[in-house]
Amino acid sequence: MRHTTAVFAVILAGGSLAAMLPASAQQTPQTEAPQPPAAQAEPSTMGTVVVTGSLPGPGLWRVTRGQHTLYILGTISPLPSGMDWNAAQVESVLAQAQEVIAPGRAQNKVGIGAAFKIASLARSAMKATRIPDRQTLQDLLPAPVFSQWRALKAKYLPNDTAVERVRPIFASQELYSSAISASGMTGSALVWDRVSALAKAKGVAITETDVNFPLVIDRDKYKAGIQALSNARADEVSCFTETLDTLESDLEAMKQTANAWATGDPAVLGAPGNVERQPACKAEYDRLMGFQERPELAAQARAKWLAAAQSALDRNQVTLAVLPIADLVGADGQLAQLSAKGYQVSAPDDASSD
Repeated sequence: MRHTTAVFAVILAGGSLAAMLPASAQQTPQTEAPQPPAAQAEPSTMGTVVVTGSLPGPGLWRVTRGQHTLYILGTISPLPSGMDWNAAQVESVLAQAQEVIAPGRAQNKVGIGAAFKIASLARSAMKATRIPDRQTLQDLLPAPVFSQWRALKAKYLPNDTAVERVRPIFASQELYSSAISASGMTGSALVWDRVSALAKAKGVAITETDVNFPLVIDRDKYKAGIQALSNARADEVSCFTETLDTLESDLEAMKQTANAWATGDPAVLGAPGNVERQPACKAEYDRLMGFQERPELAAQARAKWLAAAQSALDRNQVTLAVLPIADLVGADGQLAQLSAKGYQVSAPDDASSD
């Protein structure tokens, strides 16, 4: 069965739509229902080219109190997949640092009991992702929307036939994720992987700030939630259509932001609203999956990172930290929290921070 792992992760383990990565290279070929030819007009190609080669990345924020300094590298996603990040500034800080603080997130641990419950819900979870009665997207979508879908699919998902039977809320994400990859972009994990490798090579201690929690599956609650997800259809075509309408402009904005990070353009550092774009159907998905939300976990991860940063500033002369820019800036961001606690915060383009 296709997407089994992804469905477990997304529907049963509290993941987000971002976990539904494109799987065109892993498909088992299936017979596709007869469909009209793709629209003759190919989707417009935006002008921005994703940068490649050796690139410096952005400058570092600096948080200080007395002689103690915390340097923070802000990350975004996606980033140019062909970028060879020249991490000279980070290496310079690591040569002096006593500690590195990792970006934190909430992670679940699946015990044996939860694994059995997940397995027992697998069939209904898989069924919830598919269009019922052996119908396809062609049966569900208005003709103009289906033509638009076929044109974009030919461009970004040319070898995926099984996606035609996936519900719009999931099909839109597969298209979105594949379009990001096809446009020369990838996730931000490469940045942390590089920083952690450099820190280990230099013998600098790494402080993890993940919040680990046991995954507890209330079978009745999850079964009811999956049933509600199966019955929900009203807003799917609407958000699917919106995803198609905005896909190319979203890609253009993401390419510009990815390039700005890679080339060290400070403009991106002050524009968090342009950093983490999501497909239109994610809001509908999050609404439907409200039965498994754990909002307190994100708050715990933020608090853990902030506590680690303060502790490092008390102990160390030099510390390096990594965190998504979206979590750093803004009225409730970590930089504002540190400033409110009396630390001096300098932006990467602030001459006084040099």
